[in-house]
Amino acid sequence: MVQKSASTTAATTPGWVLLLPFFLLVGMLFFSPNFRWQQGEDRETPYGADYLQDWIGGSIVLSSDRQRLYDLEFVKELQHDPAKIGFTWPAEKYFPMVYPPFHYVLVSPLSLLPYRWAVILWSVLSILAFCATAWLLVRYQQTVAARFPLCFGAMIFFVPWIKCLSMGQKSTLLLLLFTGTFLLLQRGRNFQAGLVFGLVAIKPQLGLVIGAVMLIKRQWSFACGAVSTIGLLSGISWLIQPTWWPDYVGIVSKMGHYLDTGGYQLSDSHSFWGGLKLLLPQLDSHWVNVLTLIISLALLSLVLWTLRGKWEPNNHIFAQQFSMLVFTTVLLSPHTYTYDLTILLLPIVLILAHSDFRPKTWRARGLLGLTVLLYVFAGGFPELANTIGFQPNLLVIGGLVILLSNRERES
Repeated sequence: MVQKSASTTAATTPGWVLLLPFFLLVGMLFFSPNFRWQQGEDRETPYGADYLQDWIGGSIVLSSDRQRLYDLEFVKELQHDPAKIGFTWPAEKYFPMVYPPFHYVLVSPLSLLPYRWAVILWSVLSILAFCATAWLLVRYQQTVAARFPLCFGAMIFFVPWIKCLSMGQKSTLLLLLFTGTFLLLQRGRNFQAGLVFGLVAIKPQLGLVIGAVMLIKRQWSFACGAVSTIGLLSGISWLIQPTWWPDYVGIVSKMGHYLDTGGYQLSDSHSFWGGLKLLLPQLDSHWVNVLTLIISLALLSLVLWTLRGKWEPNNHIFAQQFSMLVFTTVLLSPHTYTYDLTILLLPIVLILAHSDFRPKTWRARGLLGLTVLLYVFAGGFPELANTIGFQPNLLVIGGLVILLSNRERES
C-alpha cells in the first residue's frame, strides 16, 4: 500500500473536524461553574478562573498606576473590586503577579474589553491555538497525518488540556510554541525556531531544559533567535515601566520557598520539586531543594549523554529526542501543575504516530504502554497522589525519558 504524503492527507482531511474543539468550549460556557455568569454574583472562584490574573495584570499595564504591577496589596484590591470584575469572591483568595512584565504587556489588549467578554475571547484564542497545533502536525508530519483520527481524537480528550481551557490557563498557547519550535528545528530553520521558542519566556520555567540543551549543543543560531525575542520583549516592557524588572526579580528571588506558601497544591504538582516535597513533608525545604537539584542534574546528564555527537534535527530519531526534552521539561520545571501537562500532547502524538501497535521489542512495548498510561490517567494522578502521598506520574514520565534515552532506537 502506498502511504499518502502529509500534505495530501491534510488536504483530504475535512476542515470541519478542526471545529470539534469549539463544541467543547460551547459546552463549558453553558455548563461549567467557571463560566456561569450572573452580574454581581457572590462566587467561590472567579469567573474564568485563573485568567483573572492576566486580565487584572493587563489592566494595570494600561493604567496610570502601571508601576504597581507587582504591588500585592494593590493587585488584591483590584481583583476583588466588584465594580471592575462584575462579581465578588472570597477576600482571602487572590492571584499574585508571578510572570515576567512582558507577559502582562502581551495580554493587555484583552483588558480593554469588559472582563466577561475578555474571558470568552481568551478561551477562543486557546481553542485556535489548539487547532493550529493539530493543523501544523498534520500538515508537516507524515506519520501524524496517516493516523489523523487517532491523533486528533487523543488531543481532544486529553484531560489536562480540557482543564487548561476550563481554568483560563495559557498551556494551549505554549503547546503551539513547542510544536512550532519542533517543526522549525526539524527543517533546519534554527534561528526562526529560536524566535518562536523565545516566546515560551512568558512562562520561563518551561524554557529552561531546551534552552540549556541548545546552548550546550552550541546551537548558536537558535540561541540568537531566542535571545532576540526575549530581548525585544524585555526592552519594550522596560521602556514602558523601568521599575517592573527590579520588582519582578524581587518576586523570583523569593521562589525558593514557593512550595511552603499557602494554597500550593503539592498533589497537583508533576515536577520533582513538588513531588519530593509531597513525599517528604517533614524534610526542611532547603534539603528538598538540594535533593531536587541532585536528581535534576542526574537526569539532565542522561539527556545530554543521549544527545551526544552531532546534532541532526533532520534525522528520523529527532521526534523522539525532542519528545524526551519535553518530558524532561515537565519533570525539571520548578512549577508544573496538571494543566501544564497540555504541552505533553506533542510528544504523546509523536509517539503514537510513530508506534507499531504490535510492538516487537521491550522498548517499543514500554514506550507505547507508558504513553497510553500517561494519556489515560494524567487527569487522575493528582487525586491518587493525594491518597498515597506520592505523585506516580513522576515514575511514568521518568520511565518515558529513560526509554527515549536508549540509543537503540527503531527506525
